[in-house]
Amino acid sequence: MIFSRNAEIFEDKKKRKIFYDKKHNQYYLLNAKNERFAIIFKNSVFNAISIGIILGTLLSLDYWIWMILCIAVYVVCLFVFNYQILPALSTVKTKHVDKAESDKDDKSSLFRGIAFFVIGCGLGYCLLTNQVAGVINTAFVGGCIALAVIMGFLQCIGFYRCHRKIAG
Repeated sequence: MIFSRNAEIFEDKKKRKIFYDKKHNQYYLLNAKNERFAIIFKNSVFNAISIGIILGTLLSLDYWIWMILCIAVYVVCLFVFNYQILPALSTVKTKHVDKAESDKDDKSSLFRGIAFFVIGCGLGYCLLTNQVAGVINTAFVGGCIALAVIMGFLQCIGFYRCHRKIAG
């Protein structure tokens, strides 16, 4: 069974989309239809958390039900991908896969980093002006602020490393 943290999607030098299972060191060839499913699977943890939070908020559910929703969505993604999508993919021999180098000047990671910082500042403002009620909600917003700042730093560091590698 492949978990989403063991998956990587990339383009090889032959311009093919490849799904890489890090745990079993196996490469799979993706077509346009399966690429969407592979991307959804790769991001299934974030998708499950988002769906759980959105449904929990809209339906005014208890927090433990949010967690059950998150786990249920992740398990469904896991089983659908591993038992329906993955067996339909054709395997590629390891010696025929060469990962393409990304040498383009991509400023989107810098933009995402700044956006994460802005989101963190906005949430911090909400927290400082007492727009958040309740201990659990305050802790949740505090966790989101920490996550936004961490993601902002990671995006900016990735942008810096990319530009340092291109320049040097």
